[in-house]
Amino acid sequence: APLGWLFISASKLGDAAVPINLVLLGAALSRRPEARDLPALTAVGIVMARMVLMPLLGLVVAFILTTSGSELIQPYLTVDPFWLVLLVVTCTPTANNIV
Repeated sequence: APLGWLFISASKLGDAAVPINLVLLGAALSRRPEARDLPALTAVGIVMARMVLMPLLGLVVAFILTTSGSELIQPYLTVDPFWLVLLVVTCTPTANNIV
């Protein structure tokens, strides 16, 4: 294939996307914000909403889908990491630049 090199390089870049994003997320989370940047009550509200309410909402939605007999989610229930991935997705920021 004449453009095989392009496909291979795009595939390698795609394979590296998730590890690079995890490194960027860790770097963003490692920086502590200045105390004057955000009031304490606002910071506590954001943390509670992002780390408590969002995972609970994700679990409630998944529980409703599993108990309703929805055919959309049934194939994924036999996969062990389903609940772990659900919690990780609902706990992490939606984009690295939000942190």
